[in-house]
Amino acid sequence: MATSTIAIIVLFGALFLYMIPQIPLSVTALAAMLIMGFTGCCSWSQAFSGFSNNALLLSAGMMVIGQACISTGLASKLGNLLYRFVHTKRLFITMVFVIAMLISVFINGALTVALMAPIVDSIVLRSDGKFSRKQAYMPLGIAATVGNNLTTVGATSMITCVALLVEAGFEEMSLFTPTLVNLPGVIICIIIFWLFGEKMDEKWYKFEEVPVEVHSVGKAFGKDDVPLWKQWLTALVLVGVVIALVCGVNTGAAPLVGCVILLISGCITEKEAYRGISWTTIILIGSTLGFSAGFSNSGAGQVVADAFINISGPLAQSGFGMCCIMFLVASILTNLMSDNATIAILTPISIAVANTLGIDALPIVLCAASGAKVGIATPMSVTPMAMIQVPGYRFKDYLRCGGMVNLICMFTGLISVYFIYYL
Repeated sequence: MATSTIAIIVLFGALFLYMIPQIPLSVTALAAMLIMGFTGCCSWSQAFSGFSNNALLLSAGMMVIGQACISTGLASKLGNLLYRFVHTKRLFITMVFVIAMLISVFINGALTVALMAPIVDSIVLRSDGKFSRKQAYMPLGIAATVGNNLTTVGATSMITCVALLVEAGFEEMSLFTPTLVNLPGVIICIIIFWLFGEKMDEKWYKFEEVPVEVHSVGKAFGKDDVPLWKQWLTALVLVGVVIALVCGVNTGAAPLVGCVILLISGCITEKEAYRGISWTTIILIGSTLGFSAGFSNSGAGQVVADAFINISGPLAQSGFGMCCIMFLVASILTNLMSDNATIAILTPISIAVANTLGIDALPIVLCAASGAKVGIATPMSVTPMAMIQVPGYRFKDYLRCGGMVNLICMFTGLISVYFIYYL
């Protein structure tokens, strides 16, 4: 049996297990990754590559820095500042979405989640039960992902797409080329979370969330005798890490250097550092990346992409038709594997099809890149969606909320593409 076929079978098996609430998402992802290795869909080094991936190191490092923000009382001060303007659940949910979206316009989505998580937790603690993590973490992950779609520098997948386009001899996209295409979907999402965010929380997220791990409430609210210099140093480390990442420093190394500084200076203890890491999330991210490598390297991703194009018939013979196909295929593939792998597969296909039809490749490639960032209906899609699993979201929670946003962004994006490039 071909490895691509095995990988597709493993995929459907994983999707089935994801739907069983009794089986943790991280366990299913770990099992799928191991099967990819045992069946030869990828080498063991590729299967385990997720656990040394920069995205995982970024997540772990920023979780430790986030815990330092809580332990020193820094997150409490920032949370208290925002808490003054948050009086209702509706405002809390919308505020988290808007702030995360604005940050992620220029900063990686995973980093955005890592930056916002301790502030969200601080507000939850400050509210004394009025607000909860599960109300905010899903909007946080979604906003951090769709916000990346508004420029060409927010997401690695979009940067990769631009590089592949230029390498093929086409003109480089401007910084805000994706903005007009993807902004309408983002605006609609903001409106939906403003109007229905509280109802979604009440009707969909019916589970007991994982509470914030804080063992000293005094420290959490900045009422303990934590020296002020520790708060300042933690803030400087946080800002320094962000600047380093924006300047292109290795995404795994930068936050780990920050962790070392905080540990050596005593801003956070070793126990607090380990306690600040969500190991369930780390296993989920590492396993998902390994599974994604197997799905991509086995050729399964290419098989799925080719199948969609082959069954599209006359739709694939026009520019806008190809835009529809690429947006759909990209969003589906990204729900199953990494957005970078999806872009690596679909960008060359998009360019080749455009050359064959004698049409402009830019809108087709743009649809592939945009679709790769809105495939957020599963926890194994993009890293920010894996990171927000902290409160204990189930697979169906991702499917409902992420799937809804996926469809909204796809339809609005295609309508925008039609009016901008084909009307």
